[in-house]
Amino acid sequence: TVAYNYRFLRTHAFQIDLTPDDVPFDLRVDVARLTGTVARDTRDDPFDTRRGWFQSSGIEFATPSLGSDLRFLKFILQQFYFKPIGERIVLASAMRLGTAWGYEAPLLFSERYFAGGGTSVRGFAENGLGGLDYFGDPMGGASSVVLNQELRFPIYKWVRGVGFVDAGNVFP
Repeated sequence: TVAYNYRFLRTHAFQIDLTPDDVPFDLRVDVARLTGTVARDTRDDPFDTRRGWFQSSGIEFATPSLGSDLRFLKFILQQFYFKPIGERIVLASAMRLGTAWGYEAPLLFSERYFAGGGTSVRGFAENGLGGLDYFGDPMGGASSVVLNQELRFPIYKWVRGVGFVDAGNVFP
């Protein structure tokens, strides 16, 4: 599958409750990007996969000539592989790599990569990997790596279990 699109997003961030000592915060940013994705899916069942693989590569490009106030380039690669071991056990592997480059300015918060939590690196808080800002909130980063390995097995009838090892991080 090959997919592409153009997307325009206007962001307006401002502070509502100003005290006399506050410096007013009012930021307006237009982000326009071209996105292209190539994917290949050979899984036997996308909801209960026992064998096959899924691979996806995507690129995003934002530039003033498209109507954007920012220039950046983002790339993400995802690979999922499923291999049956015997009749009822499945070995599931996943790898996600992402990197982004901001030109002339750092990446907006909304354009950064985040990791941690139930859908990436389990055992960490949601978006809890990488650095924290002054308030203790996740900062995200310009690059990320997430690796997952699972062993899925039956317990009783439709009840299943999974043993897993996850690794990953977000990098400035």
